[in-house]
Amino acid sequence: MMPTIAPPSVLSAPQRRCQVLLTLFQPEPIATVEIFSALNGVDDDTAREDITETSLEIQRYHRLAITTCQNGCYRIEGTALDQRLCLLHWLRRGLRLCPTFVTQQFTRP
Repeated sequence: MMPTIAPPSVLSAPQRRCQVLLTLFQPEPIATVEIFSALNGVDDDTAREDITETSLEIQRYHRLAITTCQNGCYRIEGTALDQRLCLLHWLRRGLRLCPTFVTQQFTRP
């Protein structure tokens, strides 16, 4: 019996990480590994790796942290100013890397 291999995501790692971070800024959805896996079309391990890499980047550049709540969801912690600056930076990046996602999630119909 051959092991099943998940097809690779059509998104690059920077695109996936951008979508992870921008999802964390959304007010409504609960951000879990399962949500990120479905959003980016990857397995749970890849989603966790994307969360870790994104966390390291925003810690380094924006003095923010991605923390895990007791219910397993993720959230961004840091000062309001640092969060706003981070959001602006990643929205600009998102417009370059994944414009459709930004348009769908951050504009009103």
